[in-house]
Amino acid sequence: MAQQEMEARMTRLEDIHEIMNLQGRYNHFTAIGNFNGVVDLFAKKEQKVRAEIADSGVYEGFEGIKRLFLKGVESKHGGRGGLGLLMIMTPVIEISREGKTAKGMWHTLGCHTLRNETGPYAVWSQGKYDNEFVKEDGKWKIRSLHWYVNFTTPFEEGWVKKPFVGSATQAGFNPDRPSTYHMPYNPDAFNPYLPAPPEPEE
Repeated sequence: MAQQEMEARMTRLEDIHEIMNLQGRYNHFTAIGNFNGVVDLFAKKEQKVRAEIADSGVYEGFEGIKRLFLKGVESKHGGRGGLGLLMIMTPVIEISREGKTAKGMWHTLGCHTLRNETGPYAVWSQGKYDNEFVKEDGKWKIRSLHWYVNFTTPFEEGWVKKPFVGSATQAGFNPDRPSTYHMPYNPDAFNPYLPAPPEPEE
């Protein structure tokens, strides 16, 4: 194997490792309520930066990212009794040929505390991350984050009886665009379980 090819393979493996760590930090920060830390993981110079969580709508630009996480998500999951544990599994990461962008998909399974007018309640959730990454000043950052929800179901009832509760929308923090996709699990249908894993560039 030529030296140049060996170095390219090593760089690709290092990039995959860094992206896995980046996604892991995102999950850790959301779990402990460090939403300033979450925002810092996103690209600041990238015009296409955006985020979409379940049916939350699409938040665009770095200001949209701050609006989503520092106002919407923090007000919903932060504070006393907050719980937002989301395990990430089965990663599929593909680095672009030029090594400056990448795509990644993860399955997720989580347990959360949500609140309504009667107080806190427990839910299970399952879905997929479909994310894009960009190298900014030599470091990998999130360019696009999209969490597809399959179910967010009350602990006592399960996903067959009630596949989706606790909308991710937030009154007063309007998204820049409506959600691009929202199709929770349907016990009476053949479910697509999108997104598909990213494919390597040919």
